[in-house]
Amino acid sequence: MVLTDNMVIPYKYFFVEHTGVILKELMKAKGLKQNRLAELIGVTPQSVTDWVKGRTLPDVRKLQELARILGTSVDVLTQLGEPEPTGSISRISRVKVDLSRTKNLPLISIRGQASIVEKSLEGCQLQFIEDFYQLFLPDIELDEKKHVIVEVEGDSMEPDIKNRAKVLGASVASQNIKYESNAVFAILYAERFVLKRVKTNDIIEKGRLVLHSDNDRYGPMSVDANDIKCMWKILRIVDSPVY
Repeated sequence: MVLTDNMVIPYKYFFVEHTGVILKELMKAKGLKQNRLAELIGVTPQSVTDWVKGRTLPDVRKLQELARILGTSVDVLTQLGEPEPTGSISRISRVKVDLSRTKNLPLISIRGQASIVEKSLEGCQLQFIEDFYQLFLPDIELDEKKHVIVEVEGDSMEPDIKNRAKVLGASVASQNIKYESNAVFAILYAERFVLKRVKTNDIIEKGRLVLHSDNDRYGPMSVDANDIKCMWKILRIVDSPVY
């Protein structure tokens, strides 16, 4: 089976531990260490560890890359289309994934944040973004025009949001920015792109927004409301290193 980014696929069963076992054996046969595979695929070593240990599965695009690098097929990695398992495989846990609801969301990577600052964002749209992150969440109807993935740079939002974590954000309409508070936001203002917490919103009364770091090593910063170009409300962490 060849998976494409826009194809509609009915529910299938992915055998999580099966994929981990197959990955481990194929990596051994190819002489690939987890760190090297992570580098080739473009994920954190912890993500590969989770795959190998059967904790999580790669997304569709990563499955395709894994199959190519390891010289196998997506079917083999996921056991898609196979009959009900028997014997020892019957104890394998299964995750039900609706691939038709998987979305390719714009990824504002660390290296891509400079272009975000440089380019004019009409309506805060990200058509020029070349990086994407494939995501499925059962409790959120994802929208490529509304949602974005942001790769975090630095430790200012630790301990909860770590350096190089990836977070899901939803765009905030410009007319609503003055009402947003008590959450973490990705904010494009003046010549900067930052991820900060907004505790209270002073735009209506004082014409500014105070941005806070969760890490006590960093103090607050004040931003003039007229300098704010775009904001995305951070909904959750979707990928994070462990250290």
